[in-house]
Amino acid sequence: MKARYLCFLIILTGLAGTPIFAGEITFSGDGRVRAILRNNTFVGNVDGPDQDSWDSRVRLVAKGKADGGAYARARVRFNSKWRETDARTEFIDPTVDIAYLGIPLGGAIIEAGRMKNNVTRFFEWDQGVDQARLLWDWHDTDWIASYRVLREGTLSEFEIDKIENNDDVAYGLIAKRQLSDDLLAQANLFYADDQRNEFVTGKFIPPASGFYSSIFFDAHFLGFNLVTEAAYKDGNVRQTRDETGAVINEKSVLRGDGWGWYAEIEYPLGSFLPSFNTGFAVNGYEADNDFGWILIGNSNNEPIAIISQIGGLGDWFWFAPSFGYFPNSRFKLKGHLVWIAIEDQRKEFGPDDTWSFQHLLELSADATFIFTDQVTLTWKLGWLKPDLIGFYEEEPIKQETAFASYVRLQINF
Repeated sequence: MKARYLCFLIILTGLAGTPIFAGEITFSGDGRVRAILRNNTFVGNVDGPDQDSWDSRVRLVAKGKADGGAYARARVRFNSKWRETDARTEFIDPTVDIAYLGIPLGGAIIEAGRMKNNVTRFFEWDQGVDQARLLWDWHDTDWIASYRVLREGTLSEFEIDKIENNDDVAYGLIAKRQLSDDLLAQANLFYADDQRNEFVTGKFIPPASGFYSSIFFDAHFLGFNLVTEAAYKDGNVRQTRDETGAVINEKSVLRGDGWGWYAEIEYPLGSFLPSFNTGFAVNGYEADNDFGWILIGNSNNEPIAIISQIGGLGDWFWFAPSFGYFPNSRFKLKGHLVWIAIEDQRKEFGPDDTWSFQHLLELSADATFIFTDQVTLTWKLGWLKPDLIGFYEEEPIKQETAFASYVRLQINF
């Protein structure tokens, strides 16, 4: 609730000095249709049929700008899924995933509302948040200070949190600077402040408070392009707190501090672009679901991703060479080989059934045909070979290769 009052105050402050009844409104958006095929993508001993499906989505973006410089932005999504198994179509009600205002204040801008938070793809990207933030430039550095509500106290399962309005919030500070023509640096620091009651179940539940941060570099030298990032998440921030049971369902899991790092280097050679990605996510660090490839990670973008995110359970180490071919402005082709070693991972299905990954191997490729600047056709496919150990339902775990592919037609307007 505190965030709502803050946003309301910000809006009033902006309205007091900014005419908003004159200005301009613009509209834009995009639409897509996808045909998706999955074969044997149920990892382990879970037998499932081949899955063929279609889906479609249209997004409309409205931007309004007042003469005084204030602005508003909103995005509406229309989704549907065509389910082949029972010849029905599932319609998902239109949703608004972006709705915020921006108010210029001197040399700074203050924004408040529902927005997408983009820090880095390895750390946090395309995450919908309710927040207020201040953007300004100081000493040739772009700064963003933010306050966001992770969970309202009024939504807690426990009355004391509702009465005392104990929210789970986070404070953030981002500094981004172009150190030279060939080097960009970005530092990200956040602190989660869990104000919810710690003794509501008759036992102590440590609050999910703590720091999480990263530092990112984008460099260019001797014809090479290099991006690298190191990230950290406090163990308390990473713990779970399931409020669906009387004793939090015995699902409050304490975890250690998570660490992650990666580097990707590429070297353009005319129409060819070889690259190499290597890194780790240890002690349970979980990369954002915008980081990864086609079948491993990057599930926010890839409907055929089998491993939704990199990390989370165990220690992950990977190397991934890729090779791109761009003969002209109308065609793009890229292939990936991804190898991941995973240590100390366990998934519990029952008292006697335990299995885990040891290695993952992905071979994948994608091709994009650019018909116009606004119309593209993309085809992606991949194979995933998991190396598993353990048992499921008292049977040795199966070692089967998964295949998935999809075609996407997209327009932007």
